[in-house]
Amino acid sequence: MNDVDELFFGVEVGFGTPTKNGVLLLVNNNDNIMIPNKECSDCGDANSFYDPYQSDTYVEVMNVTMDIGKGVIANLTIGNDLICLGGADGEGNSTVGLCLNNTNFALVNELNYTNNFSLYDFELDGIFGMGRPNTSIPLLD
Repeated sequence: MNDVDELFFGVEVGFGTPTKNGVLLLVNNNDNIMIPNKECSDCGDANSFYDPYQSDTYVEVMNVTMDIGKGVIANLTIGNDLICLGGADGEGNSTVGLCLNNTNFALVNELNYTNNFSLYDFELDGIFGMGRPNTSIPLLD
């Protein structure tokens, strides 16, 4: 393993009203935003910083089970809420970036691995996809 294999970039992102901030791993292989649900016991070291039921602006869209890649089958809740890039204060005002209302994202409820890969082997709070739009979970578009 070389130094490039261990290099990760994260971005602070605020979710909900009142806003709760977390640090998400930037990825370029999809455009999904995925964070662990508070009840996810399979999410490893990922921090469950956001509780959708404590947000005044959260709307649940649907539940779905699907292959999210690398042999990982996930039970997801698709929802939408206020999301602030760069984090936000508790009122939903961005501290350095941009806030978007009604943004879809996936809450990870359960993960089932068919190999030794773990989506949450890193100590971040989720993933923030920056890939092409047609590489996402269709429900998040």
